[in-house]
Amino acid sequence: MFVVTIITICLIFLTKSKFCCSTPSLSSSDLKQIWNTPICDTRRSFVTCCRSIVNTMTVISILGVDFCIFPRKYAKTETFGFSLMDVGVGFFVFSNAAVTKTEKIVRGGVKKTILSCFALFMLGLSRYFSLQEINYQTNIAEYGTHWNFFFTLGTIKLLSFIILKIFNCTFCTSIFLSFTHQFLLYIGLQEYVIGDRGRENWIDANREGLVSILGYTSLYLIGISTNKFVLETSSTLARDLKIIIKLVFTSAVLFTTTLYFNNFFPVSRRLVGLTYISWVTSLALLHVSVAMVVEIIVILIITPVKGNKFYSFLTPILFESINYNGLIFFLLANLHTGLVNIFFDTLKIQTIESLLILVIYMGLNCGIICFLYYRKIQLKFW
Repeated sequence: MFVVTIITICLIFLTKSKFCCSTPSLSSSDLKQIWNTPICDTRRSFVTCCRSIVNTMTVISILGVDFCIFPRKYAKTETFGFSLMDVGVGFFVFSNAAVTKTEKIVRGGVKKTILSCFALFMLGLSRYFSLQEINYQTNIAEYGTHWNFFFTLGTIKLLSFIILKIFNCTFCTSIFLSFTHQFLLYIGLQEYVIGDRGRENWIDANREGLVSILGYTSLYLIGISTNKFVLETSSTLARDLKIIIKLVFTSAVLFTTTLYFNNFFPVSRRLVGLTYISWVTSLALLHVSVAMVVEIIVILIITPVKGNKFYSFLTPILFESINYNGLIFFLLANLHTGLVNIFFDTLKIQTIESLLILVIYMGLNCGIICFLYYRKIQLKFW
């Protein structure tokens, strides 16, 4: 929320400074006209900004957590609990689903889906063997011995394609999956994952990653449902305000539900149970709501000058670049994080040096991603 507030203030200040000299004062009739004028953009800035902010915060945290200056309370929890970094992977799945239409997935066909999943699985294999080669220490309690996030993404994509081919109602399907997953956790899967069972075979060795797939798939389908509700019903600023009210109300209900059910089924990033799904969804909906409010405020400032097409004026080029190659941005972060950890003992680095490394790290990631966008090079597997 603090980051969003700062961004809002900066946008308003910059927009005012740019247009205050030429923007006439608005009468009540002008405001009413603007409020009900259809928005002609095929893309919405708040969606791009939401996704890019999530990716940026995730990338910063990936390396930042390795330094002693990173508050431990924001690091990933071991089994149960609420933490900043516990939200990251859920937000990543949700934010990618929020720009995906059911028709697009189904229309892509079997061949395209298999090729896309194959590329993600190859990235997962490359990551695993690379880490093994350099003897890079990883926490097997997160996904398992061999499993990683790229395998999860590929599996989610494949399962979503199959589910959407069979069922038309994305929201109902996602709710059914989330409750089914929680029931399976309750009758034994939870104990199987977090218990002291050994890792004698491949399934046991990767039980965290395998068990969480159903929960992540449910979260992905909820994200697609949000896409339908927000983007397909958004047409004017007046309509957007009604959507914001519904999103905030839904977010509040989900967060209250999370706090209640947390007493019975504690939030766990490793398990991705019902409470984790409701928690991430509530935060994601609130994030979208704040971004929509920011967009409305800025539109009301620049509309008298720029008409009713706003996307290019509202979206920073960095956010557009990150959105253009989101997965590559994530890959670069993982690569550079590995290199930093190979060459430095991060836990022994002092505050100033840590901040300097983080600034260079983010500058390099953002610089490469902006260059790819400038050259219109898009590497998309997800």
